[in-house]
Amino acid sequence: MHGAVNFNLLQILVFSFGLLLLLSTWYAYARGRAGLGEAIRWSLLWSAICFFALMPHLSNKIARKVGIDSGRFLVLYIAVIVLFACLVLLYARTRKLSREITQLVREIAIQRGHEALDDPESQDSSRDPEADRAS
Repeated sequence: MHGAVNFNLLQILVFSFGLLLLLSTWYAYARGRAGLGEAIRWSLLWSAICFFALMPHLSNKIARKVGIDSGRFLVLYIAVIVLFACLVLLYARTRKLSREITQLVREIAIQRGHEALDDPESQDSSRDPEADRAS
């Protein structure tokens, strides 16, 4: 057959994986679990993965134009860069969440401290704490 395209198992698996992730990205957007910008960024990544899974010879051409020997190395370099960027972003987000949690805990402790000072029963030292637990 002239013009027939033969895909190997790895190409089919990578394409299917990329397509599944592309669909799940837009599903998350539709459910409100992802913003439009985030959905577009992830969609570009998954679409590129699908495209290069079906057209691996193009990654070789691009790699040679940027001075890399093989399309496989280009994909590997890009993957390492993307993973490192994700790691840095996750670290920054974790630090931010940690600071926010610390601030919330402080505010709650201060609020409870003020409530305890305002509650006359909590200041009565003659009360039996065991009796309070029993009731």
